[in-house]
Amino acid sequence: MAIVGKLSPSISYFAKRKILGVSTQSGNNSDGELDDSTPPAIDEVLNYLGASYEGDSLNKFERVEERGTSEDTIGLQEGYVGVFVRLLGLDNPEVEREEAVRALWRHSAGGKYYIDQIMEFPGCLNLIVSLLRSHRTAAAEAAAGVLRNISSIETYRSAVTEAGALEEILGLLTRRDIPEVREHATCVLWNLSVEEGPRAKLVNPEILQVLSSMLGSEKDGEREAAAGVLANLTQSSCYSDELVKVGIIPKLAKILLDDGHGTKVSRQEAKNALIRLGQERHIEHLIIEEGLVFVPVIGASAYRSFKPLLQEAPTLPESVDVLQTAPKVPSTFGAGNLLLGLNWESRGNDIDDASRLIIEGRVRQQFLARVGVIGKKSSKTEESGDEQVTLMSWWDGITRLVLILGLDNLNVAKQAVQALGSIAINEDNRQAIQKSGAIPHLVRLLGCGDEDIALAVTSTLNKLAISRQVRRSINSHNAQLALVAILNSVETSDDVREEMVCALSRLSKAEEEMEAVIQDGTISGLIDIVSSERASIEEKEEAEEILEEVASLKSEPRDGIVTGGGLPHLLKIMERASVPYAEQAACLLDELATNSSNANAILAAGVESSLSKSLKLLFDEVTVVTSDEIVLDREDGYRFVAALSRLVQTIARSAKFENPSELAKILRNILQDESAPLNIKDWVSASLIKLEQVCKGFGEDNPVEAFVDFEVHVRDTIPWLVRELGPDFSPIVRERAVTHLRLLLCQGSNAYATAVASAGAVDKLADLLKSGSDIARAASVSVLYTLSMNEENHPAMLAAGLAPCLVELVRRKVPEWRLAFYLLRALPK
Repeated sequence: MAIVGKLSPSISYFAKRKILGVSTQSGNNSDGELDDSTPPAIDEVLNYLGASYEGDSLNKFERVEERGTSEDTIGLQEGYVGVFVRLLGLDNPEVEREEAVRALWRHSAGGKYYIDQIMEFPGCLNLIVSLLRSHRTAAAEAAAGVLRNISSIETYRSAVTEAGALEEILGLLTRRDIPEVREHATCVLWNLSVEEGPRAKLVNPEILQVLSSMLGSEKDGEREAAAGVLANLTQSSCYSDELVKVGIIPKLAKILLDDGHGTKVSRQEAKNALIRLGQERHIEHLIIEEGLVFVPVIGASAYRSFKPLLQEAPTLPESVDVLQTAPKVPSTFGAGNLLLGLNWESRGNDIDDASRLIIEGRVRQQFLARVGVIGKKSSKTEESGDEQVTLMSWWDGITRLVLILGLDNLNVAKQAVQALGSIAINEDNRQAIQKSGAIPHLVRLLGCGDEDIALAVTSTLNKLAISRQVRRSINSHNAQLALVAILNSVETSDDVREEMVCALSRLSKAEEEMEAVIQDGTISGLIDIVSSERASIEEKEEAEEILEEVASLKSEPRDGIVTGGGLPHLLKIMERASVPYAEQAACLLDELATNSSNANAILAAGVESSLSKSLKLLFDEVTVVTSDEIVLDREDGYRFVAALSRLVQTIARSAKFENPSELAKILRNILQDESAPLNIKDWVSASLIKLEQVCKGFGEDNPVEAFVDFEVHVRDTIPWLVRELGPDFSPIVRERAVTHLRLLLCQGSNAYATAVASAGAVDKLADLLKSGSDIARAASVSVLYTLSMNEENHPAMLAAGLAPCLVELVRRKVPEWRLAFYLLRALPK
């Protein structure tokens, strides 16, 4: 058969005229638009030339797949592609160009062999690109379709880009709304964005907004194309922040979480995009907040140690209890625990959605593990040895991680522990981890003997213990005893010990707001709410949770640290560890010392010597110094001083220091340091006053120092300042008076504190807490805290109604709320 180039000019001219004449007569539908079927004019011309067309309809076109050159073709017969390429010329009528590009679209759908025939003609790409701006929708759609097929071939992508297709498509998507063209145009971007060069042109707010909006489209093709483009853009990490700013994370997460919202292709592209974005820590948190979990892919062989359900009794989440309505019947495999009664004891005869999803997820993951269809790694990952992760919904992901924790493989268990720690960033996730049964596995792994795993578990428990409910569960599984055992081990490194101190401090620390509630005497009110018929279900639930927390505080779970022999190691860390961890150790000892028996145990363990060494390390003749091992940051050092001062006060309430002179000298030096912040001096002066009271002076070698103007302050200045605290004076005068009193008491003299209390300042200071300015309120809390070091002032403080005011400050989280809490704790219960 002759090729087009050998056709006579008369036949070529006839073909051109025949297309124009017939297409205007029979190629249009009743609305004047072109039909989706093959135009009759093309059929007649091809028949006249001895060719034929055997193509599919346009609505059946998919992405190009390379095909062979068998006789069963779908494109134009050899030699006649050039006819339609010539018809694309700008000098031809729009209708002819449209029919030509539609024919070429059908031809290009055959695969690389047919696309090669089109690309043999120089300049054809420029003509096709020019049709993207056509006012005829069918022509623009066909042009986009041809470019989509051509750009799917790697060797032609650069040619498509050089022809200006990228710029034309960007303009088409941002300035024109043509639904029929948008999908094919976006698929061209999907193909081109595989290369690094075109990506830079796609990263601009306007086009990213268009792609982001297409993720929510009702058309599957548009969602797939937009997700594919965005997934390619995430291959360049420098564009991550721009992608996050346009809000693609919630929309990509919706595609994964909503089973009916996306196709398999769009879900896979969305997953790839989110996994790449999640490599940056701050973006990973945003993805987790959307309800997704990063789960390590550990390989199918790791699940061989999984025990099927028939070999171990099934369990329910910790928060769900079965109400047994009949005598318990023995069950071989534990099914009786699930089948007997099945009356949920959680309020309302029903379990919450989180517990239900956790139960379903656990059953689903155990079934998949039993049949061996999870954990398969890709061949590339197995060859490279790199860790691979996948994204799952939180109810499947968390239960999968807990399942991995139960496998007899410490290497994969470590990956699961680290993954659980990374998702414990909000209250919902923490409670979901606890409900899924992760706490027993984590506590068990503390004693596995692997230091790296113990460190990872400790860090995870520290994050989980932020939740009040989860902290109770951790304590109920004796995690503190396991931590103390590791702390006592001679093989434990200093890094692990420091992390253990942080976890013990978190687990041992009573909820501060809860302590304030106890001090305020509101327990009876909570009981009234629970028993009231008028209270709503939400109010009763909140009251019951608070009462449960109060009951857990009474059990004193922190006592296990003392009985387990952890005190010497805490004192050692306070002396030698870096400042942040040393501060944690001091805070933990302060919490332990609130119990009188623990305070005596701490004193017997040598805390007095440790305090002196720690303070000397921080201050030497009122100058911050450094040691060979530790470089002290001035701000961290001051916080450490405050923690040590609180420890001195707490111990002094229940025990007597043997030789307080050295401590007193160092504390006085700190007070004389002009650069020390005033709030730090508040803590130091209060501890010095308490030390002086309980020890009856510091001995003959270091008597209580008296200042030159001591008598003037006691007899004149302090009474005058207390009078100015009265409501008859202006707010400015009262603020100045209480600030001056605070400065005097920061000198650490017990006589000054006695003079202030004797002048009747307590009632006026309590009034300032209610009606004073922020500065006056902060100074008042500081003065009252210093006065509370003398127990003789406690009745006056309680009579002045100080407790409710302090509780309100703690609840409002004002800047001085922590000092207010410690003042509450100093008052009698």
